[in-house]
Amino acid sequence: MQSECQINGCRRMHHRLLYGADEERRPQQRGGFRRHGGNQQPVPRRSPARMPSRRDGHRDQEGNQQPAVFKNNLGRSAPREAGLPTQRNLSCIDPEGGRLLPVTLYGAGRRVDTYALLDEGSSVTMIDDELRRDLGVQGERRQLNIQWFGGREAREPTNVVSLQISGVGKTTRHALKNVYAVSSLSLPMQTLSRQDVQGVQRDARLPMKPYSNAVAKLLIGLDHGHLGLPLRTRRFSREGPYAAATDLGWVVFGPVSGQSTMPSPRSCLLAVSVDDTMEQMVEDYFDVENFGVKPAPQVAASDDVRAQRILEDTTVKVGRRYQTGLLWKDDHVVLPQSYKMAYKRLVNVERKLKRNKPLAQEYDRIIKDYVLKGCARMLQPDEVAVRSDRLWYCPYFGVEDPNKPGKVRLVFDAAAKVGGTSLNSALDKGPQHYKPLPAVLFHFREGAVGVCGDIKEMFHLVLIRPEDRCSQLFLWRDGDDDRDPDVYEMDVMTFGAACSPSAAHYVKTVNALKFRDSDPRAVKAITDYHYVDDYVDSFATESEAISVSTRVKEIHAYAGFE
Repeated sequence: MQSECQINGCRRMHHRLLYGADEERRPQQRGGFRRHGGNQQPVPRRSPARMPSRRDGHRDQEGNQQPAVFKNNLGRSAPREAGLPTQRNLSCIDPEGGRLLPVTLYGAGRRVDTYALLDEGSSVTMIDDELRRDLGVQGERRQLNIQWFGGREAREPTNVVSLQISGVGKTTRHALKNVYAVSSLSLPMQTLSRQDVQGVQRDARLPMKPYSNAVAKLLIGLDHGHLGLPLRTRRFSREGPYAAATDLGWVVFGPVSGQSTMPSPRSCLLAVSVDDTMEQMVEDYFDVENFGVKPAPQVAASDDVRAQRILEDTTVKVGRRYQTGLLWKDDHVVLPQSYKMAYKRLVNVERKLKRNKPLAQEYDRIIKDYVLKGCARMLQPDEVAVRSDRLWYCPYFGVEDPNKPGKVRLVFDAAAKVGGTSLNSALDKGPQHYKPLPAVLFHFREGAVGVCGDIKEMFHLVLIRPEDRCSQLFLWRDGDDDRDPDVYEMDVMTFGAACSPSAAHYVKTVNALKFRDSDPRAVKAITDYHYVDDYVDSFATESEAISVSTRVKEIHAYAGFE
């Protein structure tokens, strides 16, 4: 039995997959309607134009040019026939939606003057990624799920950031939370001149400065709709344009006298999917079904290319060890002040240690061992006073191995956030060049003799370059909570940093490749039969297993690995 379609409010009795088929077969009539954000809007007839290309859209059955469906709020490109003047435009891209006004944005200690578009047709707020970088803010990587006319969907990789905004020249700042930074907002240029608002009143004064060819770099959607609420309004003529005072200042919108009032074709609805649990379950199911069945060649993402370049530029041999850099997503990272957050976490750890004396002794032993081995050092007061945009205090916690009672490993919580920003949110994971785990395990089943091993404390055997060590500070005071904590600096890779596995794998591989001509089988054991720090190999005879394994240990020792 058929039921109502209900897509975009459709009440027809047909299957949901047939949505839109009736409209495609039915000739459009004069004064018809189009959908706009779920509502019906009148669509004026359009004059015939040239035959379009595939990119331009299509013609309806009457021969009228129809624009291609596009993500108007993301502004990738305007339709070929927008119906608006290009040189002397209205004060907004759409009389039904966007309103342009000058604003000031505040980021990580920086401020930028730009134009914003108030657009009730978008459910989220978006910023051009170039402007985000200018503000020096970092955010959490997330997928923006976009849905527009006809049920079509797309996914846009974004950074989600928090900002502050004010009208130009205004002192009151307003918070902008969950702002999606997209690669290129590319909203069209707009112009507003003094003549546009004179209307029938020749002496009417413009409540805001005119602008010419202004491009909005921020789109304010319904999630911050309160910023665009009119506090009072002005009308320059009966049919517009109109002016409204908002919390961000005056904004002018509506048709200009003597100009075309045909709205730009716009049929966009933006939505963010918060709960992807079901989607993730389906992806996991197919990942398990395809486990080890077919190799999927990885395509290097732009972030991986940048991370690879950092690894190549910063990895050097220093004494018996290798040194490399943290894989920053941006060259101009500005991290928020994190001392208070790390101090509160230290107090929480100390409360736990007071109830567990053996655990307290183990914490103290580990940190003293860090200093003794050169993994960490206590900073002097003059060093603590040095300021940097990348200064970060990292909290930590102990993890006990159930298979090794009494053994504790300190994990640095690089995901701890201050104002939505964490150290890991500013770091890239780096290229994932590990051999697929199924391939490593399948080879282990081939030979009669198996060999297993791992590199002892691998991360702590790779140095971090000095200019990045200020991002690996931590607090400790030997359990004496009557004094201020000492500040320590980790000089090596840490357990918990997002880039540590990739960087350690790179160092291990670079070191091994130096021996590829003299001992190819041992090098193959390191490049193909290691999974990060774990070595799993198999051989036909015991003598071959001993010989190759011995050479693997010697090659690792050249990099300081044990």
